[in-house]
Amino acid sequence: MKKKVALIAGSVLLVAVVSGTVYGAIANRFSGDLKSTEGVIYSEQDLESKQEIAESIDPVTGKATKEFSVQSIQLNSSNRVAKESLKVKSAVFNLDGAQEQLSFSYVQKDGKNVVLPDSNEGYALNAVPGSAQYILEYNHSIYSLNIESGSIDKLLLDQVDQYNFNELSKKTIEDIPLVWAERPHINPSGERLIYYSNRNVVQNEGGSGQLWTKDLSSRQETVVYEGAYEFIGWGRENEAFIRDQEKLVKIDLVTGEQTAVQENAALETTIAYPYLIAPQIGQIEIKNLEDDSTVKIEKGIGRVEKILADPSGKLAAIKNYPDPGSFDTNIYVIGDLSRDQVSVIQPEEGYVIQDFSWIDSANVLVTQIKKGSIEQQTYIVDVNQL
Repeated sequence: MKKKVALIAGSVLLVAVVSGTVYGAIANRFSGDLKSTEGVIYSEQDLESKQEIAESIDPVTGKATKEFSVQSIQLNSSNRVAKESLKVKSAVFNLDGAQEQLSFSYVQKDGKNVVLPDSNEGYALNAVPGSAQYILEYNHSIYSLNIESGSIDKLLLDQVDQYNFNELSKKTIEDIPLVWAERPHINPSGERLIYYSNRNVVQNEGGSGQLWTKDLSSRQETVVYEGAYEFIGWGRENEAFIRDQEKLVKIDLVTGEQTAVQENAALETTIAYPYLIAPQIGQIEIKNLEDDSTVKIEKGIGRVEKILADPSGKLAAIKNYPDPGSFDTNIYVIGDLSRDQVSVIQPEEGYVIQDFSWIDSANVLVTQIKKGSIEQQTYIVDVNQL
């Protein structure tokens, strides 16, 4: 079956109409590593760009003579790939008593200023659903970013229970600095935030950190889980699923109640509530946590490396190694999580799929790398045409 695919160069952005076939007029040597955030596609440094920048470093000054500029594109209502004009805004804010300045690249999409991630600036972003606000993670804490006003404000309290930020920021435990907050996640309603902190480790000189939650309406901050963890996904409005070691746990962020959901959960286990998507060697098990029904997908499954639900939470894409001992990959798209409705995205001959992300609920952005080289290629697949 034919795919809808648009090839995009990392530095030359091509305008193309989705047509149901690979764009035959485009040579298959366009390189680039593109990512997607909030439906906007943006360029990242691909392997070739990184190598060129590294090779341009002046041995005397230690500075690179080549730079990388972020670019942005998005699909419009006609499924055209169009280059967008980036805007840049700088924001000055108080960082522990000193003035700090960060720069942000953003683009307009559907009336919203979408801020693009920029690893060079050293920050991470989480969009607040239904809002122009962003949660900004920077320097071991989190802030509120309003790109329209160019303002950055402290999001967390400096004193919570027995923990005082100013006192703990002066302490280190075996060269481990204070992490007041990092790895934030905000629930789909935009009302509740969770984050990791090691403030208990620094204060008590031992431990493994905590999961905290903040009610963005009441401003209340509460610790709800003791121990290191990995966020898996959201459940009902005030429920979060985490992975601690190999155990999958559901946490009620209001009551603090904890429920063990699964033992021996794989690293790639994902929640697209009410579905729990759990891979094993040779199969993927999809369990409905509300009625306990289960679907298993076995045909063609080898070793799973990555699972992502689409923005609506109704579909899932899976990076799969059909032969666990090989580097060859494909992407399984599950079109209905309640049954084994599966389509497959195969790499082009001579390439290996390296990564993927959802642009929206219809389009997957795929990056592949040519075997035996660092040449990368990015294309869009319309999953409705698989």
